Amino acid sequence: MFRDFEYAVVDVETTGFSPAKYDRIIEIAIVRVDGQNNTLSEYSTLINPQRDVGPSHIHGVYAKDVLEAPCFNEVVGDIQSAIKGAVLVAHNASFDMRFLTHECASCGSPLPAILSLCTLSLSARIGPKLSSRKLSTLCEHFGIENKNAHSALDDARATATLLGILFKPLMSSPKRIPLESLGAKGELAELNEWPNLQPSFIQYRRSEAQTRKKSGKN
Repeated sequence: MFRDFEYAVVDVETTGFSPAKYDRIIEIAIVRVDGQNNTLSEYSTLINPQRDVGPSHIHGVYAKDVLEAPCFNEVVGDIQSAIKGAVLVAHNASFDMRFLTHECASCGSPLPAILSLCTLSLSARIGPKLSSRKLSTLCEHFGIENKNAHSALDDARATATLLGILFKPLMSSPKRIPLESLGAKGELAELNEWPNLQPSFIQYRRSEAQTRKKSGKN
């Protein structure tokens, strides 16, 4: 039953579209919510991709912003701890999953089986008929505030809110609604199947990088 799970709502900003072409994650945010859409925790950090940051005019992250940011392998324990035991949710989930899977495997901590749910697909199944399923369009339709689109934390928060809105009409259903019927893919790994990683507790958020930049510390 969809209400019985916790959800790790993920958003990544990247240097490009394909990890196979050496694109990397430069920012990640994970907002964890329960089956009633209550926020349980948030994790967000910029990540030093050890290459150029790609289209700054789109994601708003510049080379100077990631100079003090951790590399992915330094925070992989934090990222996996934030996801472990939850259904992974993202808007266009295959994109985020592709990058997460590649980054974790590249630093020797491959992800186990993941049960994922895509809010883009879910909105097409149970949402209103709209000309576009972009996150910005859905936010505008449902009145979800997202002032900083393409900021990983703001997009993850907006996606978590969208998930709650899409789930709301289903809450009163007397029938058990399995996640598979909502388009969920994969399976949920047991906790002991996850790599035994310790979190670093490092978070270098975009706001901190911008504050340092304004003060001239970078």
